[in-house]
Amino acid sequence: PELVIDLEFKDIPGNVSVERDEKEIWSSELKTGEENITHYLSNLEYHHFKYKQHRLPGQVHIHFFGTSAFSYGAGLKLEEGDQMKVDFPKCGRPLINSIKVDSGEEERIEVKQLK
Repeated sequence: PELVIDLEFKDIPGNVSVERDEKEIWSSELKTGEENITHYLSNLEYHHFKYKQHRLPGQVHIHFFGTSAFSYGAGLKLEEGDQMKVDFPKCGRPLINSIKVDSGEEERIEVKQLK
């Protein structure tokens, strides 16, 4: 998606889909906007940006708001090369990602606190 700064964030319909071998194998309608989410955008902005570490010049913060559309709920198992597409036409071009399966060994990762 593109950065859209003049869109009224009330009711924004969209679609999510999965393609395999250039054929759509699953899709679902999406809805976002203040009429479809629990909190107002101004409330989310306040609670996010009240933290000093979230107000650093040059940083960009992207939020994906939850939805009820999940491909695994339909029994779909994603495979190498599948393409996932999230499209909100009012927001510009769709976001399209190809699935890459990492079949390597899982490594334990230690999370360290930044100081």
